[in-house]
Amino acid sequence: MNSSRKPKPSAEPEIDPYRRDPHFFLDAPKSFGEMIRHFGPGLILTASVVGSGELIATTSLGAKAGFVALWLILVSCVIKVAVQLIIGRYAIFSGETTLQFMNELPGPRVRASWFIWCHFLMLMMINFQQGAMLGGVGQVLNIVVPQLSVAVWALIAALVTILLLRSGKYRLIE
Repeated sequence: MNSSRKPKPSAEPEIDPYRRDPHFFLDAPKSFGEMIRHFGPGLILTASVVGSGELIATTSLGAKAGFVALWLILVSCVIKVAVQLIIGRYAIFSGETTLQFMNELPGPRVRASWFIWCHFLMLMMINFQQGAMLGGVGQVLNIVVPQLSVAVWALIAALVTILLLRSGKYRLIE
């Protein structure tokens, strides 16, 4: 008997997760008003990528170092785009998630790659950043309505954000 068996053909055809039905895509907007209605999600995503950290870091660096460090900002912008493109293309090509790819990087491992631990640490720091944003919103709202404390306003902002995200109704913001 032959010990190597051929796998049985599957009854279901293999589905390509990256292939989209042509009906999935919307027609391109034809007027400026139609374009404006599609800006919301993209602007929010862009604001989350180019956030206050870059804005504060680059302007404070410019104030302290002048044009001497401008090359650093320009090079980092080019490298950031190139690395994001390469990682995105690799994920599409290989079918692996970004974290699966990063877990295969050479270097020290403690149940996971050193890069995964750095990524985990960064995600923990994002919680502090989000808390700071809620505190900033609370401060602004406290200036507008000082009867409520900053902490109460921050809690209200957090609850409104959670409810909006859980409802899945982006049209409320539009």
